[in-house]
Amino acid sequence: RKKRTLNHPFAGSRTIEIVTRSKVPVLVSKYLVSYEVEGENLEKINERIFERPMLVCDWSEPSMRALKLMKSFQSVIEEAIVFHDINVEKIHEKYEDSLHELKKVSIEKLDMVCDELKEEGAGCETHLGAGKILNEIIRISRDRRATMIVMGTSGKGRLSEFIHGSVSHSIVRESELPTLLVP
Repeated sequence: RKKRTLNHPFAGSRTIEIVTRSKVPVLVSKYLVSYEVEGENLEKINERIFERPMLVCDWSEPSMRALKLMKSFQSVIEEAIVFHDINVEKIHEKYEDSLHELKKVSIEKLDMVCDELKEEGAGCETHLGAGKILNEIIRISRDRRATMIVMGTSGKGRLSEFIHGSVSHSIVRESELPTLLVP
């Protein structure tokens, strides 16, 4: 067997196939990982993965199921991170007023989700990203020292997945953190 090098993904095609077909939540564990950040080779042991989970919200049904699941293990969470991304690159300049409204609504929704998690007894912080979602999720998870990424999956078929891609599957492949995917 080949040893995974730094430029190879963290999950292979079999893992992605299991995640794609699953009708139940799947935790993709990554215990000891080697990865590169800004040209520096790093190694990490992912321990206590439920300590600072980052919930990625897009307000979809799977995303809300991920929130519900995360609330169920709230007793072991020290602080949750709730994240939503607005891809500002796709919003044209003439819609700048709409962008401000979208930011306002997104912040309100993030605060509501965070309040739900706080009711369960743990700390919570929110982050609104503004860029390419894959890069933003990885950047914020590193900046905020998340211990795991929790997100809903759309359940796209394989053809749609191949053509359009999937953020959740890209996170499984590219992030060094364990990933809990909720269909």
